[in-house]
Amino acid sequence: MTSLDNLSHYVRVYDNAFPKHLCQELIKGFEDRSEKSIRQEYNGYPNFHLMYVTKMKNRTLGSSVSHHLNDVYQKYKKDINQDFFPKKPITMSQPKVKKYDMGTDDRYDRHVDITNQVDAKRYVAFLIFLNTVEEGGSTVFDSIGTVNAVQGRCIVFPPNWLYPHAGLRAISDNKYILSAYGLYK
Repeated sequence: MTSLDNLSHYVRVYDNAFPKHLCQELIKGFEDRSEKSIRQEYNGYPNFHLMYVTKMKNRTLGSSVSHHLNDVYQKYKKDINQDFFPKKPITMSQPKVKKYDMGTDDRYDRHVDITNQVDAKRYVAFLIFLNTVEEGGSTVFDSIGTVNAVQGRCIVFPPNWLYPHAGLRAISDNKYILSAYGLYK
């Protein structure tokens, strides 16, 4: 059993968690219906475009995303050696793709992912980079430092107040990420 003194133990980075073709399909799905995206703009808390995977034309993307998220979840449970997480496939929030426009003020300043009673049902967070960003676009955690935006890379972590993080501006390329949460039933 790992001590809670080592919070970085609970933040895991998995390369190639999502295959290249799925990442590209999600980006294409976003761009094909970009007029349906929702603009979030709150002076950096956050600034980006958002679209739920269910709004994309390709209706099979949701099941592919769920399959890969569940695989990552099972690996994460094993890696952190915790038996208090739900054993069966998890209940998942609606996965959403976020686009940060390069060379703009798009970013998500330092924050945590549980800030109210509605969000409190989240117990594990998934951030998947859908493309590689050569300059900028990293996610920075207080506990582990910088995670560069590399296509297919997945960050898994508890979404609570112990894990503040920030999404930095994308300088060289647009940044696309998929985010989702495992939820308590």
